[in-house]
Amino acid sequence: MRVLVQDKNGASHPLQLDEEILARHEADPALPPACEGIFTCEARVLDVWRYTVEVGPGGAVALIAHESGTVNGSQFADRPAADALAEETAAPVLLLLLESPHTAEYRFEADRLIPRVPAQGTSPGDAGEAIRRYLHIVVGKLTLPVGCYRLVIANPVQYQCSLGQWYGKMRPVIRNHVWRQIWSLAFIQC
Repeated sequence: MRVLVQDKNGASHPLQLDEEILARHEADPALPPACEGIFTCEARVLDVWRYTVEVGPGGAVALIAHESGTVNGSQFADRPAADALAEETAAPVLLLLLESPHTAEYRFEADRLIPRVPAQGTSPGDAGEAIRRYLHIVVGKLTLPVGCYRLVIANPVQYQCSLGQWYGKMRPVIRNHVWRQIWSLAFIQC
């Protein structure tokens, strides 16, 4: 099955999905019409700059949230990832790579996926809360030099790959197939 994936400039690139893989895992190989828009620019979950991370003497780590965020739909004071690199006094970036957007990073509305923000949720077990709760422990084990760092949270593939919204549950084989096919597109490799 051929679908189109849009790059950040809106240009379309063909993506070949294996209908046999979809069928073998109880997924209708004919994706529903609402699924057609999931690989467009409007459906990408954009990367964010969530915290400034201060590493002090002896490995003490503090997470400092922005006073206010500019990313709509975030439960945190997120700013676009590009802001972490654009400021004149840019500190080094700590990059937290996620897998690809989770279904919780979207709202499903009127047969459309509306992207939210990566790593949301403030309850135990949610990605956003886990980052807030445990990142200082992980960073403390990195033996970074004393200083300030900017934490950017990114999905290497910014599209919903599991198709779980349509198939009722996440199927790893489908997710992995779609993820690999998108990852192989030339514009993703840039």
